Amino acid sequence: MTERKQEKQQVLIRIRRELWDDLFDEAARGQLARKIRFSVPSLIVEELEFVNSLKAHHPDMYAAAKAAVDKLNKS
Repeated sequence: MTERKQEKQQVLIRIRRELWDDLFDEAARGQLARKIRFSVPSLIVEELEFVNSLKAHHPDMYAAAKAAVDKLNKS
């Protein structure tokens, strides 16, 4: 897969400390597995691109997953 140069927009997000810790750990594991620099922001971008692709190509799966997460967040 070739990466195309695209204009990037900066975004500031605030997340819970526990989520940051989980993302940091996952990024560290990703860096070891890929043997390339892999940061929390790049992990977040990768995850957002995945969710966007899921939403576009498998809307039923996306809706079911979103409903499950919403149900977990309400309990």
